[in-house]
Amino acid sequence: MLTQTIVVGRLAGLPRRGILPCMLLHHFMRIPGFANVPPQELRALAARSHVLCLPGKRWLVQEGRHMDAYFYLLKGSVETRQPQRQWRARSFGRLRHFYPGCKAVRTLGNTQVLRVDAAHREFVLRGATLPASSASASALTSSAAFSAGTEPWLQRFLNSHMMQQLSPGQWQQLVAAFQAYDFAADRQILVRGQPGNHCYVLESGHALVQRSGETLGHLCPGDFFGEDALVLCSARNADVTALEPVRVRAIAQDVFAKVLLDNVVEFVSYAGCGQCLRLGEADSSEIFTLANLRQRSKWLDPRTTYYVRGGSRRERALAALLIVQRGIRAHPVED
Repeated sequence: MLTQTIVVGRLAGLPRRGILPCMLLHHFMRIPGFANVPPQELRALAARSHVLCLPGKRWLVQEGRHMDAYFYLLKGSVETRQPQRQWRARSFGRLRHFYPGCKAVRTLGNTQVLRVDAAHREFVLRGATLPASSASASALTSSAAFSAGTEPWLQRFLNSHMMQQLSPGQWQQLVAAFQAYDFAADRQILVRGQPGNHCYVLESGHALVQRSGETLGHLCPGDFFGEDALVLCSARNADVTALEPVRVRAIAQDVFAKVLLDNVVEFVSYAGCGQCLRLGEADSSEIFTLANLRQRSKWLDPRTTYYVRGGSRRERALAALLIVQRGIRAHPVED
């Protein structure tokens, strides 16, 4: 009988209590691009990473299945298909991912694999390689209103796909309206079921997004959250808890609607050349629900313009905003 896969390196509690273990830090330092990532960002990434121990002749990725993660070989060997190749672990030198890049992966013997969340990896590496002379950074430092523009959290927020839809003047309006709030470790920033009057940008520290005990995500400096309740004019749909002392910058509902939402989400009277997405209650390949849109939007084609139909007007607006946040063009269609 085959031995069950064992997770031996789950680090979900790390940002709350300790620092990154020396061995895991060593692994991350072997990954190209990670040498410039600040230690606090590595801790955030570690919270979404695992070390997997698998026996031989086990499928890590089966053909036809997509894994939203990067895999790095620490010990043992694996075989990939499409392309057909064998990978053997090395104890030194660079760690390069073997997935994504193939259609299927099977272990050849006892194997250890580092699994890194894809979305969080891309976010961290994008911030680490952000050029100081980028257009947004230049605009940021050109005004006294952006005297804090050199702070990494603010640069990451302003360089997000969503904020790139705005002009520097609109950035100024938004940042001028920021209100700072501090939360102690283990304090709830958002409470599910309570009304929402603000959305937030995390300035410092790390936070956890949960619903009914299930972890939905991990927030690090520069992350934007809390917009769902404002767009839908409804209660909060998840809890956000500080994992350590944090500071957030709050954006009031009227500022969010006037400066950000109205300029990022553009309603159209009819669907143009692109692909339609339909909102509804059924969960199928043709119908999206707001509950799963963040996850499923990772597989949308960034070269395509999407038009959102179905649901209420507010739901279509939120769906389009969530897609735009991934750098993909999207428009809600009027009734």
